[in-house]
Amino acid sequence: VVSRFTRTGFSMDAVYMASLLCLMLLPMVVSGSGSNCTSSSPLVGLTAEIGMRQHQLRGQIHIVDDCSFRVAKFDMIAGQDVYWWGAQGQDFENLTNGFVISADKLNRTYRNETFIVTLANYTWDDIRVLGVWDRALDSDFGHVSLLPPNTSDLDTGLDINDGLSPAPSPQLSFPAPSPDSGSAVKWGIRQPTMFANCIVLTPNYRLRWTHDRESQTIDLGLEAAVTDMQYMAFGWANPGSTSYLMLHADVVVGGFKDRATPFVEDYYITKYSQCSWDKNTQAIGVCPDFLYLGSGNDSLVNNSMLIHGQRLDGVALIRYQRPLESSDLQFDVSINATDSMKVIWSVGPLKQPDSLRPLYLPGNHGGPMGVTYGHLDLNISDKIDQCTGPLEVSNQDEGDLIVADIRSPIVVTTGFAMHYPNPPNPDKVLFLKQFEA
Repeated sequence: VVSRFTRTGFSMDAVYMASLLCLMLLPMVVSGSGSNCTSSSPLVGLTAEIGMRQHQLRGQIHIVDDCSFRVAKFDMIAGQDVYWWGAQGQDFENLTNGFVISADKLNRTYRNETFIVTLANYTWDDIRVLGVWDRALDSDFGHVSLLPPNTSDLDTGLDINDGLSPAPSPQLSFPAPSPDSGSAVKWGIRQPTMFANCIVLTPNYRLRWTHDRESQTIDLGLEAAVTDMQYMAFGWANPGSTSYLMLHADVVVGGFKDRATPFVEDYYITKYSQCSWDKNTQAIGVCPDFLYLGSGNDSLVNNSMLIHGQRLDGVALIRYQRPLESSDLQFDVSINATDSMKVIWSVGPLKQPDSLRPLYLPGNHGGPMGVTYGHLDLNISDKIDQCTGPLEVSNQDEGDLIVADIRSPIVVTTGFAMHYPNPPNPDKVLFLKQFEA
């Protein structure tokens, strides 16, 4: 910089250049404001997933240093007075006695967003559980334990099996997503609501999946704004089919028995009709695989394993796992992990068991195409993330009213809480006519 001196100091050219240099350095000073933060905590580098309790909250946290953590893939429906929350345990008392750990207020709906959160007045030594909390309602939107997954902890609260049934432990079966970089990822608690990929089937129905190349399996998540009296179905069309794609298709049907217990079942379609029996007592129609072989053969042909099931805030999620190469050569379609294959899907009413058909069976999905059923080409190795934010729900309160006939008693019982974690639920609640109050 060449400057001209005067008797009163620098010339205006020099002042201008000095001011410009300060403006250039200012962003460097601001962005480096956290450079004094240390990285001594053993939690630094930990990546974990937040468990969903309500408001369709899901997301991934990564502890950057002793002062901050990164949030990714963050979804949440807005609450009233919502903050990042710390606690000493996952039980009712510890969560309700927790504390705000950041000045950042979560005051809006979040749609698959990524951002940095800075701790305020607390360190990682103070936080055993990290979550999202609405102070106005003392309401837990979701949380995750920062303890190592194998650490014994009496505060069970929300763990990765928390849902509507004791499904197999996802800790044993979850495929870990590959990190974006080549560096190793220190994984903490995994959640059954998180997947590597997501595609929109309809505005109210999504398909999520994670492909595990090592075990040659795929975890699939059927997520839709449906009632607990509806099913969700997804599967692979018979290779080579160009029309009538559902015929001879390998389909999994998922839903809830007794409006509470999640299930998945392998189906094979031989006819466009509800499952029945012909004159030779042979199963025909849209039937579970085992019916074609006779009763007692369910374990031989049902190769889809339930991992997790839940219905929260009007949105149902069924997660199941299946091998790419199935041992059931008669009814299942093997999945080519690198090729595009035709897949089909539908949603419709779930028929309750009766004396003629003692099974939960999918009813006719009806139409139109693209709303209650459809098809598309899918390559499970593609990286796809079309799902931006929580599902729009219009049926959230459906089924919450209990209808009682005159002079008909309402039977009141107690049972384990399954649906309502607001605030963190007690161990037992009241049931009215088998429906949770």
